[in-house]
Amino acid sequence: MFAQRAACKPPAPISAWLVEESGPNPNNVAVAVPVVGAAAAVAVAGIQEAVAVSEVTPSAAQIARRLLAARDVEARIDAARALAAADCPPTFAARQPSAVKRLVAMLRCPETQVAGVLALWKLCTAHENRKAIAVVAVPSLVDLLGRAGSRDEAREHAVALLRALSGGRHAETIVKAGAIPRLVDLLASGTGDAKENAAEVLSNLCKKAETTRALAALAMPPLVELLASGTNDEKASAARALAALASVLENQSRERGVMSHGVESVGCCACRDFFGQTNFLFSDFW
Repeated sequence: MFAQRAACKPPAPISAWLVEESGPNPNNVAVAVPVVGAAAAVAVAGIQEAVAVSEVTPSAAQIARRLLAARDVEARIDAARALAAADCPPTFAARQPSAVKRLVAMLRCPETQVAGVLALWKLCTAHENRKAIAVVAVPSLVDLLGRAGSRDEAREHAVALLRALSGGRHAETIVKAGAIPRLVDLLASGTGDAKENAAEVLSNLCKKAETTRALAALAMPPLVELLASGTNDEKASAARALAALASVLENQSRERGVMSHGVESVGCCACRDFFGQTNFLFSDFW
């Protein structure tokens, strides 16, 4: 599939598949869901085409050593691209923590951001690598979203990776890293792919009750705006986020037995107003 995509120059934008965590399940198997508009798979395909293929393909461990030995920007970019194109084992992050930290450090420099985040994205396609990567990478991924000079392409891939991590046990780590205001900013100023994935991350985060008050205060206005004026895919993502937010707020209100006059009250009323449109959007876009 990658070979076919790489043959198109330039590759056309497509929908990519990531494995989004959904928490424990009886078979301990991650659930695959579509990350709408994510361009990471296309970018990785382009890297695979660009990396010179020899008769003996270097192992992921060899590439990791090359990455750690790199002393200049170009060498680090080449090593990160090779890692994104390599067949990395699901134990890579645990066995090569120094290489993961080097990739995370690349997120701070605009020249190396794209190569670094794509290598991390590729590693996270193996569910087992995610815990070790999330611990060290989430703060830098969040910082990348708001860092002046960050490239739009890097932001797109970073928020797609945060989406994949936000559906399960890493949601709290993402919230503590200060992601909510950065994601809200993307809803207003990001590219199409970034807006969609930012809304999906917010949808996952608002399912945690402790984040709902901050989400209601910051995310409601841009989500409503996206629902009203975005593309079909952007509207569907905004609708999911609003529905999840409304559900949590309603449950909190029932548990207390009375609606407060604070953020929760405003959030619930606004979400109720949009429930009809949200349900309409679900029937149209799913």
